[in-house]
Amino acid sequence: MQVSARIFKAVLSAAKQHTICAFICVVFATAAAPVAAQQQSAADRRELAANEDPLLEKIEQKNSGALHSSVDAYGVLYLRYRRGNNELSAVEDNGSRAGVDAYYEYQKQHWLFARYELGFNVFDELNVARYEQAEQARFLNGDSLFTRLAYVGIQTEALTFAFGKNWSSYYQVASFTDRFDSLGGEAHGVYNAGSDGGSAGTGRADNALQSRLSWQRIAGLKSLNVNVQLQNNRPVSGLESERYGLGSGLSLIAELANRLSLGLAYNKAALQPGGEARAAGITGDTEVLLVGAQWYNSHWFVGATYSHSDNLNTDETGRYFNGRGSELYMQYQCLPNTWLLAGFNKIRPDSKADVASYQLDYSVLGLRYSFSDFDRMIYVESRLDDSFSSDGQQIGNQYIIGLRWRL
Repeated sequence: MQVSARIFKAVLSAAKQHTICAFICVVFATAAAPVAAQQQSAADRRELAANEDPLLEKIEQKNSGALHSSVDAYGVLYLRYRRGNNELSAVEDNGSRAGVDAYYEYQKQHWLFARYELGFNVFDELNVARYEQAEQARFLNGDSLFTRLAYVGIQTEALTFAFGKNWSSYYQVASFTDRFDSLGGEAHGVYNAGSDGGSAGTGRADNALQSRLSWQRIAGLKSLNVNVQLQNNRPVSGLESERYGLGSGLSLIAELANRLSLGLAYNKAALQPGGEARAAGITGDTEVLLVGAQWYNSHWFVGATYSHSDNLNTDETGRYFNGRGSELYMQYQCLPNTWLLAGFNKIRPDSKADVASYQLDYSVLGLRYSFSDFDRMIYVESRLDDSFSSDGQQIGNQYIIGLRWRL
């Protein structure tokens, strides 16, 4: 394991210096020979199932004519054993959930829909096989039961409106690289300040009014998607006395030929910082600009993203800072049902004086065996870490064995 880690970190070291290298990987990948139509259709279904946003899958079903009135209940177990270098280990839930999803076609090509999804942490509740011996531990424990998603909406042939707790417009682009089985999604503030991104509107946005507009085969594109989001009066994560004013988000995603997509996202939450916010390092509005690209075929998926944020990300003490983040995610099907995973997450503060020596910088190497696409699988992942806490202490590596099983 140690030899493999050293080799992998050496291979990725050049790409981690400049995010543009990741985008070159994406563009280069499009030169691969085209696959058969049946294979690409299977790849489309696979990657839709891999995306965390279930509404996106419903929109694609509508576009293909496969969406019908239905009421579906579901449950998925996400379990893992995680061990760190500092003699810390845990058996944990990793996003286990259950929910119900309803669609009703009240007239042709017009649907009413609703979804409620409950997250649960069984092992946190039972305190099974958990022990912590490291002061540097940053394994976050969630609530035993909590609302992951809760929204209602209306959908037409080209337009979707939704209100409630839902994956954000910003996440439509951030999801290009938030695809590891147990790690990742940390460099762009999707889950900022130890939250689910609900208040800032970058992750599972709270009380958000959203519209999603999709044009098919326009101006030489396979599709063009425009996503808009509004929020208001949400609490600032980690601060009891501070609240955001108007929050807004916008993302544009253009899908080109050969499964190449380019995305741009912007999110802002207005804030006039009071004493508590200023003490936590916040200097004004929360803003983030994100660009990304993704490409896939029957055997490959490559995604790369880059962001610049103000007052969004925090160090391990909860202090906010401005920074630039980059993520890379790659997967390759090396054998039937078997996938190799690789990539990195990286963010550096614009001014180290604000958060001392803090930096997030780690690579991921993984292996996944799938029994049924992304619905049922087992996996191993290694987090090979060059991160530092604000007091200059290096964050140790992590090794994970996990299970995802749709019931």
